[in-house]
Amino acid sequence: MRTAAEQSLVVGDQDVRETLTYVEDVVRSLSKLPGQRTLILVSSGFFTGTDEGMALHSQVVNVAAASNVTINTLDAGGLGGGSVSGNQSTAGSVFANITGQPGGNQLESMRENQNVMSELADSTGGTYFHDSNNLEGGLKTLAAGPEYLYLLEFSLQDVKPNGSYHSLKVEVSRSGLALQARKGYVAPLPPKKK
Repeated sequence: MRTAAEQSLVVGDQDVRETLTYVEDVVRSLSKLPGQRTLILVSSGFFTGTDEGMALHSQVVNVAAASNVTINTLDAGGLGGGSVSGNQSTAGSVFANITGQPGGNQLESMRENQNVMSELADSTGGTYFHDSNNLEGGLKTLAAGPEYLYLLEFSLQDVKPNGSYHSLKVEVSRSGLALQARKGYVAPLPPKKK
């Protein structure tokens, strides 16, 4: 059972890697187009909790920000097809089977998968449309784009290239504004020695 769980984890990691690499390729292609560029990503979410997944996620956000591409996301799960109670155990989950530890609950797992969707949108000035079964309304909302968009940059000169995660916090002193900003970034890894 443990071997099957480990294989599932490897397949899941590969899927996340391929998905984020493809999203990055699409962002790079959009960056060459004129005008306001927006990518609408429709998915029920995916898990990027591994170091590689977090680094790829951060890389996609970096490329989108540098290219002035907004990523809007729509949760394809809508309100959900079935009910999930907060106390449903995932004792048979991949995490539980590999580590032997209880894996929390199914609702928590769903939230983790959706966090990537939320963070991709927030980090690029986009909108995350969720908790609704109105697909048409969601797509219209996401296609409209923001009225104003400001891009702030900072230098990574004094950051050690060790692949560690660094939290960010952006605040404004004016009330009545909606602020979206990335929650952090992953420092680049040192160059590989040849």
